[in-house]
Amino acid sequence: MQLFIRKKGRDQRYSPALWSRTGGHGWRQTQVTLTTHSLDRVLLKAERRRGWRGQIAVDDVTLRRGACR
Repeated sequence: MQLFIRKKGRDQRYSPALWSRTGGHGWRQTQVTLTTHSLDRVLLKAERRRGWRGQIAVDDVTLRRGACR
């Protein structure tokens, strides 16, 4: 899974990946500090590897002002 952001303005491109995780089993938790004042969109991208079976779930996404604890 990867996390990208897009800032407000004319440039409609997403940033390079700001966070990523590969593999693993069971529930995971993470926090990411986004250092921008002009956030337009947040994109989570997940891909299943060829020949692999599996599922992905994303729960409880929260955006807050300030740095992560």
